[in-house]
Amino acid sequence: MTSVFNFSITKEGKDTLHVVRESPKRSKAVMAQFARNAAEYTKKGVLKRIPNKKEYKKYRDSLEVSKVTGMPGGAYGFAVHSAAKRGGAQALDTKRSVISIKPKRTASERTKILAKNGPWTADTVPFLPDNPSECTVVRKKSSPRDVDRIRRARKKDKRTWSKELSKAGWRPPRGKDDRSLQGSGTVSDTVLQAKRLEFGIGGEPARAAWRPTLVGLVRRDAKKCMGKKEQIAKAMTDYRFRDWVDWPTKTKTKIKMNDMRKFVGWRDLLGLKV
Repeated sequence: MTSVFNFSITKEGKDTLHVVRESPKRSKAVMAQFARNAAEYTKKGVLKRIPNKKEYKKYRDSLEVSKVTGMPGGAYGFAVHSAAKRGGAQALDTKRSVISIKPKRTASERTKILAKNGPWTADTVPFLPDNPSECTVVRKKSSPRDVDRIRRARKKDKRTWSKELSKAGWRPPRGKDDRSLQGSGTVSDTVLQAKRLEFGIGGEPARAAWRPTLVGLVRRDAKKCMGKKEQIAKAMTDYRFRDWVDWPTKTKTKIKMNDMRKFVGWRDLLGLKV
């Protein structure tokens, strides 16, 4: 006795099989676009919190979203970072740079005190005036020996200049200082601006941009970065929906995974536990 079974697959069934075969690629595209959206969300959130003033223009213009290349397993990653060259920022070699302040007639008392007690090194200067109408900040390349000599001198007379600054209304930041700039390496002046805003360096009130943005992303807005529910559903079930092929949305710039290590210090400085 023999039984014969004949199966025929409908067009809808064929479409379903195609979706099943493509499901790994579709899932990867959905997650990659999520990472892209999260990076864009972060950039917009940070920009929203950085004062839209002339002295912060370099900092604002330097921020960009870049695709991270060289990630393990061919994974997609996107980073929000400060590209100093893009914003026209100046580089500061912390081992070979001496900072001098040249006050103008409109300079505040704090800026005048800073100028009088200089020159400074990157890890001893209590703050850098950001208003160009107050002064000119001169960064001079010097030998490591001279930089170390000036560093020791500023630390030795710290009680004097900190007392003068305190009388002028300056208050040291709570819990954070400029020690992250000590040692070797090159940093951009946008780093100094970012720290000043994030932690209130220089006696100015803190106007954090990165921490509230990232906390909001993790605790509240991650779902928004997934995109429209209808699109996600179609990407995973509808064979005729092909928009996912172009995901993630392309970025203008790329950054290597190895270069991302430069930003580990900033991440640790933020001290986020979310």
